[in-house]
Amino acid sequence: NTHPTPLKQEEEDAARNQLTDVILSALDHHFDDPWPAPALIALANCAGDAGISETLPSLEKLAAQQLPPSADETELNTLKDQFRNSYKAPEDPEEKKQWERYQSLRDKLDDIFHPQLRRPLAQAIRQLRALDHPAQLVEMAKSDNEGAIWALQQLLTRQPEAYADVLTAIFRSADKTRNRRLVFETLAAANPAAARRLRDTLTEKEQTELLIEITKFEITDAPTKAHAHIPALLEIFMDSEKLHDSSDCAAAIDLLAKLPLGEPQQRQFERLLLNELLESRHKDYTTSNAVAALLTHPDPDRYWDTLIQSGAVCSDSYGFQTILDGLANLALANPEPRLAQLTEFLRPRFTHHTGVINDLSLATLALDLRPLAPELQHLATSGPQVPDGEYSPDCDEDSTSPCRHRYHSARHVIALWMENDTDTRARMWSTLLLNSPYKFVGTTAIPSSLRNRCSSAVDSASPELRRRLIAQIRSNPDILRKLPNWLAGFPKAQ
Repeated sequence: NTHPTPLKQEEEDAARNQLTDVILSALDHHFDDPWPAPALIALANCAGDAGISETLPSLEKLAAQQLPPSADETELNTLKDQFRNSYKAPEDPEEKKQWERYQSLRDKLDDIFHPQLRRPLAQAIRQLRALDHPAQLVEMAKSDNEGAIWALQQLLTRQPEAYADVLTAIFRSADKTRNRRLVFETLAAANPAAARRLRDTLTEKEQTELLIEITKFEITDAPTKAHAHIPALLEIFMDSEKLHDSSDCAAAIDLLAKLPLGEPQQRQFERLLLNELLESRHKDYTTSNAVAALLTHPDPDRYWDTLIQSGAVCSDSYGFQTILDGLANLALANPEPRLAQLTEFLRPRFTHHTGVINDLSLATLALDLRPLAPELQHLATSGPQVPDGEYSPDCDEDSTSPCRHRYHSARHVIALWMENDTDTRARMWSTLLLNSPYKFVGTTAIPSSLRNRCSSAVDSASPELRRRLIAQIRSNPDILRKLPNWLAGFPKAQ
């Protein structure tokens, strides 16, 4: 948030002042009673990254106490720069000798105080000195050295136009299309005006290479321009000559689902989506995108049979979960006859599966598919002391292998269904939420239904228990982070 509320700004200022005091106090303690290098490195990194300029005099005092670098340390620094992006020994014999020398020096100097501290301390001082010198920030941001990302972040808040100029220069010097795409996307999010200027200078070839990123930008910035890209996006989706990777095809699907297609284009898009689900041309990498796009069409229930067929042949667990969620959306919108049909579709998955038993169990709970209780009972563990089953089949990863594991998730569902006491059921639902908050995240049918059932169960508890459970849920950091909007509407403890 570039425009924080007064309260938020006050909280941030208080936190910053507290951090400043902690760092200065720790450095003062070091001058009286020396601390180990790792602790000082952490302090220097924190001061530099947070831009706490009040710590600069103390850091400079610490640097002045450093012993001069030895010949070994100087050699090590040279070799560090040479092998900065290397993770294994090079094949060239001469370079391999240098690599071995580098490893030897690093092992020798790794635990010595001054060599450990010197580079991070110098980096922090360099960062803090640059804060009052815009030209230095720009140079740091343009470099390929440590601190470039930090300098860009500083320019974004302090000098937005300089930030845009640096990103544009980085774009121009990038030697890979992938890097140019990333830079344009970053610039479009931070400075739309600069992104427009850059887009207008691109050659036709460059615009083709950046079609996905430009269209994402123009959908909100210049919708008419975005509409003109529809034929090219359809070509990417068709990918008849296999020129595009799966991520581009997935992005094209997402964009086409948001654009106003003409009737012939809409029919073509729909046909491509159906083929994508049935043929898995991209090895299930685009399944979730295709399902989401189909569900935005009018009368999505007409795609029920296609989703059933796709789910029956899908070999990817994430792709299957997406199809399952799509079917759940349709089933909740049209319970008769879809819930019964979904039940029969899922039944064989409990005995011949591709490692999605936990997701099947939660889907069954979310949709209250109690006719599947025998299948769940067969897979349920006898208690928490029994090892949980693996997430994949145990017979050479064959998706048709009988499931021989037992699962806690199946036991949890059966227990919830069998429990008649409202307080006990409320405790069980809150425990499920606290242990697996990520399963409740999302806007699709299954996580939404899980949240609704959990809210209902907690709301039905006795007043004192209800207060305790709500306090537990509201104080859980994972739930606060993953489900803030849901918590905002969660029942208040009375």
